[in-house]
Order: sequence, then structure tokens, then C-alpha cells
Amino acid sequence: MKFVIDFEGFQLKNRFILKELAVADLNSMQIVHFFIRSPFGSINLSSSDLSVVRYCETFIHKIRWNAGKVAFKDTVEYLNSLPNESVFYAKGKQKVNFLKSILSSSMEVQDLELVECPPITRIINPPENDCPLPFHQDSLNCAHIKASAYLKLLRAEKENLTNQKSEIQEDDGRKILFDLEIPDDSKLAMYMKLVNEFNQKISEITNKPVPVNVTGVIYKPTVEKPQTKEKTFIDNESFDTAENLVHLNTQDRTLISMFPPSFQQRAEIVIKFLKERPDLICWDKQGVVTFFGDELCESSSLFDLLNFLIRELKWKVAPNGINRFLLICKKLHVPASVLRKKLREQYLRAFDHFGVVKSASDSVKMFNDNKHRLLHWSSLEDSTSADEDIEPLTSTPNKTRRTYSS
Repeated sequence: MKFVIDFEGFQLKNRFILKELAVADLNSMQIVHFFIRSPFGSINLSSSDLSVVRYCETFIHKIRWNAGKVAFKDTVEYLNSLPNESVFYAKGKQKVNFLKSILSSSMEVQDLELVECPPITRIINPPENDCPLPFHQDSLNCAHIKASAYLKLLRAEKENLTNQKSEIQEDDGRKILFDLEIPDDSKLAMYMKLVNEFNQKISEITNKPVPVNVTGVIYKPTVEKPQTKEKTFIDNESFDTAENLVHLNTQDRTLISMFPPSFQQRAEIVIKFLKERPDLICWDKQGVVTFFGDELCESSSLFDLLNFLIRELKWKVAPNGINRFLLICKKLHVPASVLRKKLREQYLRAFDHFGVVKSASDSVKMFNDNKHRLLHWSSLEDSTSADEDIEPLTSTPNKTRRTYSS
């Protein structure tokens, strides 16, 4: 957005005191006016500053030092609340520098003097009486009047430029339509081509990026690191990666949305790998899991199993079916990067010697052969370094739901 801005105040020895400010919107033609109170009383002014104040009160803008309603900080907050990358037009180098000192770096301030803007006396004579301050009715040293005058000048210049473009286009079109002795269909084709080329050129000019000077930043060229294959539980080139897996349905998306945002991508990766092998693991709408095609784990929850796999939580009782779930994840080559740290480093080592699971009978035999090892897996870890507070599973829980805290 573009705004015309002007202000009045007192230029003291060491600082500028803002007293009046007007902001005019170039699109809506609306003007916002601020009458600003001084930051301290006139009794605190030095003799030289007091002389400047009295002179401005009498002969320049006639605004009294003790007058004003709005705080200076509220005025600055309003200016910085305008849309980012807004452009402000002000007249004079001193005013441009002052605006840059109070506006954010995303705002741009342009000097109207650089585009040969005439003095206020040549724009308005006599001035329009639209300032809300009664003592400014016959004065040109008024921020409201000057902002309004500069606004109308810029609007007139913009309309003039638009009319000139339209006249040029009309002249070229008239030459094609009337002067040339060619068939009408050829005239129409040539005219439409000219219009399209003209509009395309105007679009390129108006959308051309503005160069920005950035200081204090050291350029460092980006060096692309060679891509490495993500580590999985067991390296094997024959297995598909997550990019080649099936798409997720609405039910799966709902389940993923239940995780915190930082864990949703991990959960999505694991679910995609699991859905690739419904013969090893599947689940119903309630999240109850079935292992190896016919082993229904009634008290299980896919949400709990995923939480145990990817999040650093403290569990009093491990979720039901976790041992078979972890084994299937390993056999499906779920990326190790999605696992929580300790589970990745320690717990999965307990399964290094297991064979390939091909059927439900293999699963039962494997479980029976390693029953003690699986039910008391927490003893495989060094309890002093483990980050999980988990009670050993002495028996299969009977429909025990998860209990954990973050």
C-alpha cells in the first residue's frame, strides 16, 4: 500500500518533537490525523529551545507546546501496524530521515522532491479549509493540508499517465483499424496482437522487482551436500522407500492429526510403511491392531504403539502388543530416524538375532522361544542411562490402556 505523509513539530537542539501528523491513503483517499502531546513540560526546556518553541507557536505552525491528545508512542505503533512493505511519500530530506528512524525496516520512504514535486504554495493557493485544527484554517504550515495536497497531486499524475497510455493505445489501434487497406479480419487480428503485447509490457514494468541494498550480511555460497541413503533397521536395496508407499485415507490422516505437529511427519512415515504389508499388521477404525493376519490384539491401540515408537514419553505400563509391533517395524525397514533416541540405540538390539517372520506360526514359535527375553526386555538396558521409566511386563495386560505423561 502507498501513503502520503506530512508532519509538523519543534526542531530542538538535540531532537525533534512531533506535534502533528497526517497519513493519507493513496487508494482510498482517506486521511488519518494525529494531534500529539509533548513528552515533557515546557519548564524543562533550555532557553535556546524555548525560543525555538515560542517562534514556531507564533509564526510557523502555531501549535502550542502543551497542546495535544495522542502519545508519541501510539502514533509510531499505528504507522508500524500498517501493512508490511508499505511505501510512504514525504517531502524533504529531513522528514524522510525522521520517518526512517521511527518506521520498521520493512517500510519504504521516498522523497517527493526527487520526483520534482512543486512547493505547497504552487499546489494550493489559497489552501483548502479541511484541517480539524481551527488555527490552521489560514496557514500552509499544516500537516493535514499538505498531505491532502500531495495526495491529490499524486492521484492527478497517476490518472494523467493512465490517460496517456490509453491515448497511445487508441492511436495505434485507430491506425490499424482505419488507415490500412487490408481485410477487416486481418485488421482485427493485428489489433488484438497489439493490445496483448501492450498489456504484457505494462505487466512486466509494474511487476519488476525492486532492488534492495542489504548491509551487514556476509554472503556465503550454499554448498550442496551429497545425498546419503537414510539408515534403516536392516539395510537392503530390495525394499521400497516411503516415497513409493500407498497413499493415506481420511482415517489415517485423522490419526496423524492427533499427534503434536512436530511428530506428525514421523507418524505418517511409519503408517505408510505399515500399510504396505497388511499381511503383517492391520487395524480397524478404532485403531485395534491385528498382527500377522489373524492375531487380534483386542486391547491394543495403534495410537499408543506409535507414541511408544516415536515420542520420548514416560510410561507406567507399555502398550499391549509393543513387542510384535517393534519387530514388524524392523522387518519392514521403517527408517531409524523416526524412532526415539533410546529405542533406536538400545532396545532394537534385542531383535538382531531373530529370523524372518513369514507367517503367524513363525510368530508364535518366535515368541515362545524368546518369551523371557521379550517380557523382561527392560533388564536388557542399563537402568542408569535409560530415559524411560517402564515397569517390566510380567504378564500380558488385560485390556490395560496407556498411561503416560510428557
